[in-house]
Amino acid sequence: MCFEHQEVTANLIFTFTPFGGYLTMSCNTVYETDIRSPSVPPEFVRALVSTVRGNRTVFQIDGRPVAMNPTWLRDHVHEMKGYKYWETDVRSGLDHFLTRQQPSGFLYEMIVPIDNVHTTFVRPDCLELDEKNGLAYVRLEIEADVEYLTVEGVWQAWQASGDDDWMRAHLPRLVRALDYCFTDPKRWSPEYGLMKRAFTIDTWDYTYGVPDSNRCIEADTPMGIMHGDSTGLFWACNLLAEMLEYAGDAEQASDFRGRAAALRKHLDQYCWNGRFYTHMLHLSDIVVPGSPEENRLSLSNAYALNRGVLSLEQARSVIHEYQARREEHKATHFAEWFSIDPPYEKWMLHPPGHYINGGIAGFVAGELARGAFTHGEEAYGADILRRVRDKVAADGTLYFLMTADGEDMGGGPRGWGAAAVFAAIAEGVAGVVDRSKLFESVELAPRWPALGDREASVTLVYPAGGAFFAYEYRHDPAARRIAVNWRGSHTKRLHGRFLLPTDAHQPRVRADGEAVHASLLRVADSPYADFALALPTPSSERTREIEVTY
Repeated sequence: MCFEHQEVTANLIFTFTPFGGYLTMSCNTVYETDIRSPSVPPEFVRALVSTVRGNRTVFQIDGRPVAMNPTWLRDHVHEMKGYKYWETDVRSGLDHFLTRQQPSGFLYEMIVPIDNVHTTFVRPDCLELDEKNGLAYVRLEIEADVEYLTVEGVWQAWQASGDDDWMRAHLPRLVRALDYCFTDPKRWSPEYGLMKRAFTIDTWDYTYGVPDSNRCIEADTPMGIMHGDSTGLFWACNLLAEMLEYAGDAEQASDFRGRAAALRKHLDQYCWNGRFYTHMLHLSDIVVPGSPEENRLSLSNAYALNRGVLSLEQARSVIHEYQARREEHKATHFAEWFSIDPPYEKWMLHPPGHYINGGIAGFVAGELARGAFTHGEEAYGADILRRVRDKVAADGTLYFLMTADGEDMGGGPRGWGAAAVFAAIAEGVAGVVDRSKLFESVELAPRWPALGDREASVTLVYPAGGAFFAYEYRHDPAARRIAVNWRGSHTKRLHGRFLLPTDAHQPRVRADGEAVHASLLRVADSPYADFALALPTPSSERTREIEVTY
């Protein structure tokens, strides 16, 4: 990617390539989502993108396209961590489900053919049939995550599209969705001040001791508090507060930030076991053979790393627990990215190590790597990415769930894990984090030294909103110098946080030749050059330069 002598205008033309959406400027300058370095080869990134794109489904419903990735709303939101960087349509799927929100605030979670078996797993109040289009909308009653994930989905789509009016129009629905999480007797435990659900494995959709064909909450359904629901709700409350503040509703934003603070307090009080979040706090009188729940490390601990709910010490404790499990299982398992460990002695038809009862998950790898990069465990994040890269090179894709020896176990959409790994590359090691929308305010934290890479090229594009952020990175260890040339179509603020070698001294920063105040920031033992830039106009007009010496 070369920036020399390029003039960028505001006239954007959208089109597609097999890789993804890109922006073509009137002077024939092309910006396409692309990340590459010696350790992150283009074929690795292309395989991740192809895997996510393989989950794309576009329905024609009443003459209008509805784009989903894939057909479950939960998966659609999780995969948006990837496809928002190359798809032009990031809103129609969310629109379709939100306009079908029920009066209580709950949302359906899947759109399936009208004869799909999932329609038989629920009662009529969790099912809507569209005879005209031959489709059905289903909510598996035991699921507790749909509403808070939808808030995350709208937030991501707003970032990528920059459509303020669209976001504001959905705010009342999002408020109603989270109110449902906090008040409905099926979802909320007043005693603990946390979300509850049926006794499932983490966020999954079948209940202990109950036939797979019954996804309802009955009077005798075993219930419990699974930490991931409340960390997800915490994250959603803060995202909703951010959108409410932007829309000018400071009072309601403050209310949701207060709710988030209470959730965090109760999570620490009831779910944190000193090393990680205990899998399930049982609310029913139930005896489960095998290891106690306090020993079970479940997949939502990896998600918690990226939801802003953990202190630095807690996040590092979770990461260290995964490292310890890797050492413990190195003779029998190719990776430590467990759905749950230890597994249950038996979960219906799933013995230990099978499917979500202990299978190895690509999405855990992605969330864990991203969290490691941002919590002072950069070397571990790099190690995970290298292992995923090599696995993808061998298999041509990233499997959804894997056996102990790395074979494909199937069972779900591969794009879920591929999107999580893509996010670990884009936000973790490439370090581009959009702190507003359309890259207007960017945290730039390149962590290429963790991979040993001295050169990298990064371009992230939001085709839905006509925005991009791009940079080229060069590191000369002998000269103790890092140079970055960058552009951002809408970028007005940049917070730099450049990872430095461990022996770095007080950094000196120059931006476009001018000295900038900088400090040496340590995240655990990792040194960073920390500085901020405010730009009078977005940086699409010319290439800007940052030089860091240490």
